[in-house]
Amino acid sequence: MVYVPAKTLPEVERRVGMTGLIEDVLAEISAINVELLARGEMD
Repeated sequence: MVYVPAKTLPEVERRVGMTGLIEDVLAEISAINVELLARGEMD
C-alpha cells in the first residue's frame, strides 16, 4: 500500500487508470505481433 496525499489523489487515480489502459493496448499489439510473426508476415 502506498500513501498518497488526499490533494493529489484524483491525479494519481487518473494516471493509474491511464497506465492500465496503456498496458491493455500494448498487450493487444503484442498479440497481433505474435500472430503476424507466426504467419511470416513480419520480419
